Amino acid sequence: MLAAFGAVIVASPSWEADGIDGQPLPDMTTFLETLSPDALVHKKITVLGLGDETYQHFCGAVDIMVEKLKTLGVTLVTEPLRIDRYYS
Repeated sequence: MLAAFGAVIVASPSWEADGIDGQPLPDMTTFLETLSPDALVHKKITVLGLGDETYQHFCGAVDIMVEKLKTLGVTLVTEPLRIDRYYS
């Protein structure tokens, strides 16, 4: 699926899953579990998270996604971006 792309942004909001705050969406968790190191070779990869700083684990999904990518041998090309909610 990723073969056609040279750069990938892995992104998810943080939410509560199974009573644990700061988790990636289930679809992102499934996606990360299906990745193989071969799928990520020569890819420029970074991580984006959406969250609400009033929660205990602000953008906690970012940390989970980064850890999983590190286990696959990925070195991110930028620091992860954490975006706080915005209400006008």
